[in-house]
Amino acid sequence: MSLLKSMTLIWVFFSLSISLGIAQPIHCGLDDINREAISSVSGFKERLLNTDKRLEILARNINSISPRNERTLTVVVHVVYNDAHENISDIQIKSQIAALNRDFACMDVSSDIPAEFSKSFEDTGIRFCLATVDPSGNPSNGITRNYTDIQQIGLKKDEQGRRLVHYGRKGGADGWNPDQYINIWVCNITNYLGYATRPGQAPHAEEDGLVIDYRYFGTQGTVFPPHIEGRTAVHEMGHYLGLLHIWGQNIGDCGDDLILDTPPQDGPKYYCPIYPIQSCNTNNMTMNFMDYTDDPCMYLFTKGQGAFMRAVLVDQRAGLLSGNGSTCSEQSGKTLEDRLHLAPSVISGEILISMTDPGNEILEFHLFNSGNRWVCSYKQLASENMSLPLNHYLPPGFYFLQVKTSLDQTTFRLIII
Repeated sequence: MSLLKSMTLIWVFFSLSISLGIAQPIHCGLDDINREAISSVSGFKERLLNTDKRLEILARNINSISPRNERTLTVVVHVVYNDAHENISDIQIKSQIAALNRDFACMDVSSDIPAEFSKSFEDTGIRFCLATVDPSGNPSNGITRNYTDIQQIGLKKDEQGRRLVHYGRKGGADGWNPDQYINIWVCNITNYLGYATRPGQAPHAEEDGLVIDYRYFGTQGTVFPPHIEGRTAVHEMGHYLGLLHIWGQNIGDCGDDLILDTPPQDGPKYYCPIYPIQSCNTNNMTMNFMDYTDDPCMYLFTKGQGAFMRAVLVDQRAGLLSGNGSTCSEQSGKTLEDRLHLAPSVISGEILISMTDPGNEILEFHLFNSGNRWVCSYKQLASENMSLPLNHYLPPGFYFLQVKTSLDQTTFRLIII
């Protein structure tokens, strides 16, 4: 058989698998990890039930506990590698932090979003930054690297059911204080894209955090399609901050995910489904980050999910709000005024802005006319070169562009011709 015919048959089989739903990929290991822990960790089932009850109560009282001010959480990434491919670069790690900030700010919502969901999403107000100090107060870039001689360490356990990747003495990497840092282990998992622990549900305290396969972490480097937008970690961070899968606890029963503005769903949806996909007598929100669709086809948290995660931060993970080591190293000691440059200051069609040392900030731009009346606003993830299109006619004259982050702000004067 010719190579061309062989490749054609492979492609036909792949296409049929997609259309018929055969051999669906396993995305998230949360449910399997919990089932294994129930059988191996004494009292774990009762702990799960107690935490779930507390989260249900929290969901019912969400309006009284959900803060709106922006929160920045400290992340440490532990790279545990057996070969050079698994030892991912600092650039790849930083691209994942940028992706978390992009998606928790709901900055990449598709223009093709169905009308019924077009007002369902909003910025969660949650931000992430690599740690700049370790638990002992020493300077850090928020990244640790540990060689292991254990292949595919991500799911391997010892006799007591402890997962090796979380322990330096077992060939993995010790996590930092989980009350102050979000620990993310990046390694070879093979069976899953990733998994995470929900609040109070780590089988062992040392295992609290996220575990992501090195092939699905970040937006550049070793990433494998179709999971190339960093959304495996976005999904798992949702779990870490309390969210269930959008279909709830059990596949097939239109379960409750505790969130009022997510429609019921009978189970995960895969690939890039064409809207509408229906189950449980409703159109499914397959573009939600807590489903299993491909990275390019998931792009929102709902308002209710954002409020729930903020409430979980205050109620269940309050230690993360201490701000320990959470100042971005890229921002340290530099103001927006120092780093932003408007070029040129005479504008026609679009406002061009360059930025030195961009961190993982979300920048808000507010344009005012010479009479100090608001004209329009923009939101972007910081980058070296940014463009703000002027999509409608503005009278020629002087304008003021206010630029803000959660920590700083500056204002430019410009002329629109």
